[in-house]
Amino acid sequence: MLTCRDSRCRLAVLAVSLTVFWGFMVWSFGYMPALGSGFANADTVKYMRVSLVEDAIIERRIRYCEAPSGSAVKRFFLKVVNQKVTEYLELTGTSYNLPTCEELVVVST
Repeated sequence: MLTCRDSRCRLAVLAVSLTVFWGFMVWSFGYMPALGSGFANADTVKYMRVSLVEDAIIERRIRYCEAPSGSAVKRFFLKVVNQKVTEYLELTGTSYNLPTCEELVVVST
């Protein structure tokens, strides 16, 4: 069994471990095409992130629209929607067109 008792040996093991870990992460996201595409292509990951952000925007926007006017809940969901819209802009480079509350909220009879 290999044991490291001095600090140089431990530092070397740590450096090799971190290099292997980050190398695997870079490969797995498809950033090293010379070694294969990995299991999660960078474009696919971006598409999935954009899709999740879009879903989050709609869900939070519905909650914003359903919240009582002037309440802390409404202010909270406005803040969250704005954060998600900013995240969408950073991911795609385009602004997100928010639907109006009338388009989202279904009034039950």
